[in-house]
Amino acid sequence: MARGPSDKVHFCYSFCTTFMAKRATAFQLTLPPRDSRTPVYRWLYASVRAGILDGLIRLGTGLPASRDLARHYRISRGTVVNAFEQLKSEGYLEGRMGAGTFVCTILPDTLHCYR
Repeated sequence: MARGPSDKVHFCYSFCTTFMAKRATAFQLTLPPRDSRTPVYRWLYASVRAGILDGLIRLGTGLPASRDLARHYRISRGTVVNAFEQLKSEGYLEGRMGAGTFVCTILPDTLHCYR
């Protein structure tokens, strides 16, 4: 069977590529029941923020991936992303490219204590 140049390139590419399994987050985010009058993104935002401020979610902790969280709570991934983005903009969370979303080690409420 004759092989063309594309077969060799494909073989070389797949031979040289390293596949890494996605790391699963050991941390499970447990959220309180949602009041039906509260929008879902607001419930998620308030629950995560309260967990951080109450010390239930420790500083530097990696949060579950947005897809995993959305699947677990049966909500839209966009809802999770919106809540996480709001928390990032307020300084509670930080995103690390290729690593995930983490609780900031210095919280905005902590900064107010030093002023």
